[in-house]
Amino acid sequence: MNSNTPKNIIVTKTKIDIPLNCDDLSLVFYKQTKSSDPKEVLYAREVIKVKSKFGPQYDFYSVSSSRYGVRIPKTATHWCIAFLGTEPKALYSAKIPDEMTMHVIDYAEDSSVYFNRFGKNVKFMIGASREKMRSRQSKNKPNPKLKLISELLN
Repeated sequence: MNSNTPKNIIVTKTKIDIPLNCDDLSLVFYKQTKSSDPKEVLYAREVIKVKSKFGPQYDFYSVSSSRYGVRIPKTATHWCIAFLGTEPKALYSAKIPDEMTMHVIDYAEDSSVYFNRFGKNVKFMIGASREKMRSRQSKNKPNPKLKLISELLN
């Protein structure tokens, strides 16, 4: 296990009405110390479609970020997926998990939301379920040079 692999995986099964094309969705971080306190939004970024190298059936939705993910605001306590279309509403909300934890939300058949928390950053994705991701076939074709080298060595 490398240092970027989460140590804890939290799996939640819940019904979320996420649109198929994820238009008008945003990832939001907010602060709410007590449940009676008002929610203070600290960060919101639009969700966009990303093409997968494994083919169109594995395309997913995420937010623009660095290769390390999105920086979590220091004072943020919660995250949510918000729909900001004609009738804005929060679709899902949860506390930000501990470091090195992946929160997987199975919201429909073959579809999941991934909130992968590292130290100060998070990688967020809406896409295929974990089972579907595991069953995908790599597009990598066998390298003929490797076969030639193997024959030379043997």
